[in-house]
Amino acid sequence: MPDNADSDEQALLLRDQGHSFATMAWVLNLANALEANAAYDRALRHDTLVEQAALRSREMARSIP
Repeated sequence: MPDNADSDEQALLLRDQGHSFATMAWVLNLANALEANAAYDRALRHDTLVEQAALRSREMARSIP
């Protein structure tokens, strides 16, 4: 498994590019989508509030048909 900080940042970038958590897990060599989601959440918590809001906004826009 890659270094946590590195995989966390990669997870953030991959998700922001629109990849599913399952794909992120495969790319990052994580056990499953749940681990990819956890990596994404950890990285998100390290961003500033402004960056967090922007990422969440893009995430929400993705879920609206």
